[in-house]
Amino acid sequence: MEDEDFSKLPLDDRLVHKSWKARLQAYEELTRAFQAADSPKAIIFREHFETVRKAPGEGNAAAQEAALAMLQTYAAATPEMAVRLRPHIVPALLEKGLTAARPGARSKAAETLMLLVEATDAAEPVISEIVACIGASGKQPKLMAACLTVLTEMVRSFGTAVVAPRSIIPSMTAAFQHADRAVRQEATGMAVEVQRWTGGDALLAALSAALKPVQAKELSEQFSAGSGEAPRPTRW
Repeated sequence: MEDEDFSKLPLDDRLVHKSWKARLQAYEELTRAFQAADSPKAIIFREHFETVRKAPGEGNAAAQEAALAMLQTYAAATPEMAVRLRPHIVPALLEKGLTAARPGARSKAAETLMLLVEATDAAEPVISEIVACIGASGKQPKLMAACLTVLTEMVRSFGTAVVAPRSIIPSMTAAFQHADRAVRQEATGMAVEVQRWTGGDALLAALSAALKPVQAKELSEQFSAGSGEAPRPTRW
């Protein structure tokens, strides 16, 4: 049996269609339209604000990946509208995007979070949402680890002048004390990345109360092994 042809339906009908294939097709069409827009202020971005806002909540895995691609394209094309979107989409990107079934969807959610940092005049609103998610996800190690991963990538890309260590140390503290090994590994990766930027002994001292002796020893060794050329931001 051939797949039903949805192409003749209006875009708005396909966006809310009960068939995920219709919705996927609509997301892909909008992605192309956003890419083709000749200005960040083009009317198409205002017209589809609500559609984009709901993108992370798409229930079908394949359609969700297409929806997140649409959202990523939107955020890259119009920083002004991305700032307006931020409070509506960051929690859903964290809770549904970073733990999506498809790797492509997860990477698109992470990149959209990076774009939201780039689009705003301060990273703190995004960082604080991620820190809050880490604090609330103790019983969801997969989500906690995913949030730690994207936070580490933000440090690597933007540096500690943008991602202030004082804002994320509580996340590392909670993660080092977590029962899940993957979460503790992500905490180690974050600590090593922060140390690359800050140097000195301040970070180890700030984490000392949360570390077991063996963790403190291993972290100190990794700090020493990682010292070298000063890192530079790759994104602004």
